[in-house]
Amino acid sequence: MKKLFYLFVLSLTIVLTSCECRWYDDQREEEHYRKRNSQVIYFGNLSFYEEKLFGTWGCTDIWFGNEQVKEIVISEYGKANVQLQDAVYTDRYNRTYLYKYSGKYITFINQRNERESFQFKVYDYKPGSLWLQDWQGVHEVRLYGICNGY
Repeated sequence: MKKLFYLFVLSLTIVLTSCECRWYDDQREEEHYRKRNSQVIYFGNLSFYEEKLFGTWGCTDIWFGNEQVKEIVISEYGKANVQLQDAVYTDRYNRTYLYKYSGKYITFINQRNERESFQFKVYDYKPGSLWLQDWQGVHEVRLYGICNGY
């Protein structure tokens, strides 16, 4: 019985020590990139920086001109896939925008018409929710999940 217990402990030790700690590696990389590439803004004791934009965000009251924004997917630096819906029709369609993050502001620029841009002030942040402010007011966007885009 003792041999079996020692064998179990030994095998458990080998299994635990042979695992890579992926979270630790990701955390170190995230801190490295955040410090090197991104402007950090603080909301109380919470920090917000560009890498926290990565994922799928849903919203209901943000407008790009006469098109309602339904979803924003950011999976790479500088590009956002935006799902839009025309004000009159219910059909949805996707359009790729360039985005610029400058700490307190996020600007979305239409790739087909660079003069068409929409700027938002980062008003507040809590894990899972981001509040963006434009001339129409403050809008909440919610994080649906971390993903790789469409």
